[in-house]
Amino acid sequence: METRILLVDDEEINHIAIVPLLESLNFECKSLYNAIFIKEEIQEFKPDAIILDLHMPGKDGLTTLGELKANDEMCDIPILIVTSMTDKALLNSCLEFGASDYLVKPIDFIDLKIRLKSALLISHMNKRLVKLERKHAVDAMVVSANHHFNQDLTVLKGSLELLVGMNSENLTEKQLKLIQSSLKSVNNISKTLQSMSNIKNVNYKNYIDDTRMIDFDSQ
Repeated sequence: METRILLVDDEEINHIAIVPLLESLNFECKSLYNAIFIKEEIQEFKPDAIILDLHMPGKDGLTTLGELKANDEMCDIPILIVTSMTDKALLNSCLEFGASDYLVKPIDFIDLKIRLKSALLISHMNKRLVKLERKHAVDAMVVSANHHFNQDLTVLKGSLELLVGMNSENLTEKQLKLIQSSLKSVNNISKTLQSMSNIKNVNYKNYIDDTRMIDFDSQ
């Protein structure tokens, strides 16, 4: 899949200048001429990075940058600010708001290439780091669960089987079904713990509302 770049700039001339440069680097590009509906465009296009003009009518780049960095679903997308301003205080404000870098107009092709690829590389490395940290957290949880539950489950299963073996003739049909149901539940818990031990990739699925759970079926 090609790397996707969303270019947000109100001036057509900048799209004419920048888009061919991006396409020459084998990026898939999408042009947006204002930032009013940028969140909807991000949800549809799913860009890997955004090049955002700082001065635009309707909603300026700094406001847009702050909104995107405050959005949990979009805050990790690297954003390069484009501006004709060279005021260091303003450029530093952009970095403080969460911009990955900035480009000063007129844009130099080599500068664009280096800064964009650097931002994409850092983003990729951060995603890998988050994935590894998530995996380590799950591994620790699995070890803890097995440590605390396995022995008790073994004792419970053995006790239920012993109860059936020694008293099968004295147990009613209802009692036998209850014990068998309990044994089935114990076995299901053991299988779940085993599935947790074999997990390779941490994938989530929706549970209730905004709550998610680990998807063991995807392993």
